[in-house]
Amino acid sequence: MDLWEYEGKQVKILYTDGNIFVGYADIYHDADDTANGIAALTCIPLGGSSEVMIEIEEPEIAGIEIITANISAMAEAI
Repeated sequence: MDLWEYEGKQVKILYTDGNIFVGYADIYHDADDTANGIAALTCIPLGGSSEVMIEIEEPEIAGIEIITANISAMAEAI
């Protein structure tokens, strides 16, 4: 999965367990740059603040849909 394509975009992520995350994909972490060797996205939940960030690792993701690529629209939503 090409997670770097989602950095800076508002996304809807389907987890492998069926849960859904909606928010902003803030930072892409390449597998070579992480301690455990797994690529990940650091995300901000929709309606949350930058103080509430979660990291979603690639094996947890069943699919990703881009909701909007407009960063200013996402900033207004947070």
